[in-house]
Amino acid sequence: MKDSGVPWLGEVPEHWEARRVKHVFQRIVGGSTPPSSEATYWDGAVVWITPADLSKASSLKGSQRRITSDGLSACSAELVPPGSIIVTSRAPVGNVAIADVELCTNQGCKALVPALGLIDPVFGYHVLSTLKGELQSLATGTTFNEIS
Repeated sequence: MKDSGVPWLGEVPEHWEARRVKHVFQRIVGGSTPPSSEATYWDGAVVWITPADLSKASSLKGSQRRITSDGLSACSAELVPPGSIIVTSRAPVGNVAIADVELCTNQGCKALVPALGLIDPVFGYHVLSTLKGELQSLATGTTFNEIS
């Protein structure tokens, strides 16, 4: 065992490294919503995750609503690969799930795409799940709490 260098963590196995979140994910992706007035953007094949989809799920295979590829192109949402960790950033803050399929999110979620070989998605899911209270304490807002 060795000291982790993180006061609250204490000792960790010798082969572990303590790293900042930003160093174990390739990228953090925000979401977006295509215009709801454009019917051709909705009811397609693209899984489009909202905070409601994370209420009880630890893994995501589908979503309540889907968008079309045209809908994806019309907004700033990006597809993220399976294994990405999805975290709600508002309404509510801090729910976590693992993407089992390629998907995109609305603006109420962030997708953390793991750097291959640096973090196991299941481990990342458990770590982020334990931080829900901390994330909620960092949230601010007037209409609803949000983290960015």
